[in-house]
Amino acid sequence: MIEINKLYNCEWQDLILSIPDNSIDLVLTDPPYQSLRKWEELKMNNRMGLGQKGTKTHNPNKFFDTIYNSELPNLLRQIYRVLKPERHAYIMCDFETLFLLHRSIVDERIFPPVGYGGKMLACKPLIWDKIRPGMGYTYRATYEIILMLWKGKKRQLNDYGIQDILRFKRIPPTKSIVPTQKPVELFEVLVKQSTQENELVLDSFMGSGTTAIASIKNNRNWIGSEKSESNFKKALKRIKDETGMKDLFGV
Repeated sequence: MIEINKLYNCEWQDLILSIPDNSIDLVLTDPPYQSLRKWEELKMNNRMGLGQKGTKTHNPNKFFDTIYNSELPNLLRQIYRVLKPERHAYIMCDFETLFLLHRSIVDERIFPPVGYGGKMLACKPLIWDKIRPGMGYTYRATYEIILMLWKGKKRQLNDYGIQDILRFKRIPPTKSIVPTQKPVELFEVLVKQSTQENELVLDSFMGSGTTAIASIKNNRNWIGSEKSESNFKKALKRIKDETGMKDLFGV
């Protein structure tokens, strides 16, 4: 029996497959994409605070398992299945993964077009401006993509004054507890835009617990999973420390 306001130490499929159809008000997640592995192959893990191969900073145990590109269509299908009608999903991604997600959405019609006789795609890219630039080999990297999806008729946002470029400083590797950790303030905007109080938010790739913290701070319920036992323990501690919530362990 899945309980709300709990974090489960399991694969993303194990949690989401146990959730009934049409039961989630918002999916907000930052999956570890296969495209991240290229930095490991290029011996440039330092881009994510993992240390550079061949130096004292390198720690191979810091790297994390990633979701394979071949799994993305099934991830989208499961997100669509568990979402209630007229509800949103936000998926963090890079431009390589955006292409793959968009292809599944459009070609396989996993999130069918709605509005104007089915001519409007059920997705929109948002931009997270990190303000602090990262490294780069052409122009320095300063943004990530947030793919917004909706199931059926698009639910109204709570504040139409917010633009589609969201500006929040990225968390430097020296202050993050997991690689690619996202600012709570960024996720708070998305939670507040797409839900009402006491509604239920799902994150199957919880990482450091950011989605849970953003939900708790805004009186939303949440449920999540994290495969890595190390990150799972870090997330439990962080959620407890930042929100005061206890009894977070899902069995």
